[in-house]
Formats: sequence, C-alpha cells, structure tokens
Amino acid sequence: MGNNIIKITFVAAVLASPIAHAQWVTNTEDDLFSGGKKAMMLGEVSSDNGAIVFDCTKEKLSAAYVEMDKSTESLSEVPMDLIMKVDGNTTVKLDATLSRRNVQSLQIQSDDADQLKTVLKQLQGAKSKVLVGVQTKDGGNQHSMSANVSGSTTAVNSFIKACEISL
Repeated sequence: MGNNIIKITFVAAVLASPIAHAQWVTNTEDDLFSGGKKAMMLGEVSSDNGAIVFDCTKEKLSAAYVEMDKSTESLSEVPMDLIMKVDGNTTVKLDATLSRRNVQSLQIQSDDADQLKTVLKQLQGAKSKVLVGVQTKDGGNQHSMSANVSGSTTAVNSFIKACEISL
C-alpha cells in the first residue's frame, strides 16, 4: 500500500510539473521479489495529464502511456497499439492493452521487451523529441503527442543499470 502511494505521488508530481520543465526522470529502489532493483522511468508528454512510464525489474520490462483518470468506472482490457518514434529513427509499433493502472490513472501498456529495448536505445541517444501515439487496433481512434528529450540519456542509463538491461 505504501509503495503505491509513493508511486502515485511520484507520477502525480511529474504530471503536475509545467511543460517548460519537461524531462525524463528515473526512480530506483530495492525489489523484494526479484532480489535486485526495480525502476520506474517517466517522461512527460505534451498532454496535460499524461506521461510515458517505463517499469522494470531484472526479470520484466514494460512501458505505458499513462493518463490521469479519477473516474470510478471499471474498465475491460482493450487491445491497442502504442507507437513511439525517437528523433529520425524508425517508428516502433507495440502491441499494447488499455487498462486501469490504479485508482487515479489509465494506461496503454506493452510488455514487448525486445521492442522496448529498441526504444530505450533510441532514447539513450535522443537529441530532439519523441513522438508518442496510441490507437485502437483498427486505427479508428488515434491520439498523438510529443515529449521533450531533456534528461533522457541520464534517465535511461540509470534505468538500464538498475534492472541489468543490456541494450
């Protein structure tokens, strides 16, 4: 319970920060279950109440577009695409699922570790911007936004070190 409060506070603080201070940050802590570390890396996007969130342990890697949503509606999981493009690199399209992350937010999350490592490698060397898109599998509903890359190299380096990820 206490861990969730810390994570919610961390995400809320990043989401409440003004766009002028857009950046990438990583929070690392010990992981009881894996015996190693776990980390959460957040990148603020141009959406007022959204962020890109990477989570890892030494056994698992995921990324999600997370948006604040305080409605109490239950939500069935919906297949989606999470699409990311860093600078002039090739677009990475990830199979993802829309679900409730916690009581304060929704997420469109992918667990495709191989593709996510490609995105992390691109973020590590990012120079100008990240484009992020989400869409339904039929492409009918689409939403895109951008993210600043300020701090992405340091954040990625801390993230991959914590979870022993090789790029």
